[in-house]
Amino acid sequence: MRLLRAVLAASLALGAAAGTLHAEAGDPSTARATVPPYRLVRVITETHQALLFDKHRGTHVLVDAGNSIGGYDVVEIDFDQVVLAKPGDGREFVLIAGETDATSRVVDPYPTLPPPPPGKITFSAVMLLDPYPEDVLEDVLEDVLDDVDVLDPYGTDGVRTVQAPEEQRAPDEPEPAPPRVEDPEPKPAPPPKVDHPREQSFTVTRAELDAALGDFDAISEAVEMTLVDGGVELVSVRDRSFFHRMGLRAGDLVRTVDGTEIHGLDDAAAVYARLAKAKAFVVEVTRGEAPLTLRYKISAK
Repeated sequence: MRLLRAVLAASLALGAAAGTLHAEAGDPSTARATVPPYRLVRVITETHQALLFDKHRGTHVLVDAGNSIGGYDVVEIDFDQVVLAKPGDGREFVLIAGETDATSRVVDPYPTLPPPPPGKITFSAVMLLDPYPEDVLEDVLEDVLDDVDVLDPYGTDGVRTVQAPEEQRAPDEPEPAPPRVEDPEPKPAPPPKVDHPREQSFTVTRAELDAALGDFDAISEAVEMTLVDGGVELVSVRDRSFFHRMGLRAGDLVRTVDGTEIHGLDDAAAVYARLAKAKAFVVEVTRGEAPLTLRYKISAK
């Protein structure tokens, strides 16, 4: 569920800010490291952010391009990699999704060629002139086409119809009667439409809810979601997962959570903070074309 992924991202962003302040204050483990102690977990393409795992602290950090973390600047966030650089070091470190350690590379100190000396002209490429510019080529084609007569080999000017002698003609036959059209078989009646309940109720323990929302990797494996106009669409929900037991199904459009519409990360963060203390909450979804209300009661045990 994209909603829950966005909720987790908001909570991890708070942990990332605390981890950055601690690193900038002079963490000894960061000062001794020769490569960044981070692993790229996932790139969130919708928000152009990256989720990193701090191997020294054992925590997740959510970063944007331009952030500073543990003495390293986040130079670039691509669809499958993150580039870090330590100011004044002259090297860049590339974190690639699926790889544990960062790859070091030397930054080119001369990204562009120096200007030529005064009074000298250099050529970097040969310029080819088109002998037939577009306007000249059009005039040439018109002159050629005016001088060419295109003959239709199947024209009507030289064609005539010749009939055979009357004694050699076949007798006129009556036109066959049109085939009889059988009455089509009656179509079977469509099955009766089954109305799904407009409201469902569930009970979940506080421990189950906190465990489900606290494991980012498990959420990603159980639910695939995307942010669309009107809410969060569930692309897939794994069978027998926590969210499947909560009544969510693939194709559901989650419109509100406890009355809050989800339009981005700020809305998800507000919902996450509210669920941490709530004793009950309501999720409004659209299943097919019909609205559906899911009510949840959170028990202590």
